[in-house]
Amino acid sequence: MKFNVIKPAHILSICSPYIIIIIILPFAIFLFFRDFIVIGTAAACITFCLIAIPIVRRVHLLTRKKIVITEQGVEYLAPAIHHQMSWDDIEKIGIINNSAGRSSLIFITSDYSSEINYKSAQLSETLFKIGYRKNVEDEIKKYWFKPIDEWSKK
Repeated sequence: MKFNVIKPAHILSICSPYIIIIIILPFAIFLFFRDFIVIGTAAACITFCLIAIPIVRRVHLLTRKKIVITEQGVEYLAPAIHHQMSWDDIEKIGIINNSAGRSSLIFITSDYSSEINYKSAQLSETLFKIGYRKNVEDEIKKYWFKPIDEWSKK
């Protein structure tokens, strides 16, 4: 089963301040140059494109990162990246619970070390991370029969 690495709801919260800027800034530029309709329209369009294109690209990249959980193992799929771990290679699966309503994280690793901070560690061939969702945990439990560790982050 495929899961997005980042929750779709988080994408909206990441982009909402930029969406407001995308809407308000070109309108403000247009109003400022309203005496010069052509210049105002052009300035508004250029501003919109300069702001919107990087945001759309980032959202597009965020939504293309996927974790695939199957009976063979776990795969991480992203543009130009494909990592795979079989269930036999995986040493530990854990959930990091954050305080103050921040989102939790599931990590899957084939190279476990108690000295690594899995919350901030970079994704690699031996470490996959995904935003916590109950359906992801349930899918993992279908194939992973060892305990899933839980940590609280304060």
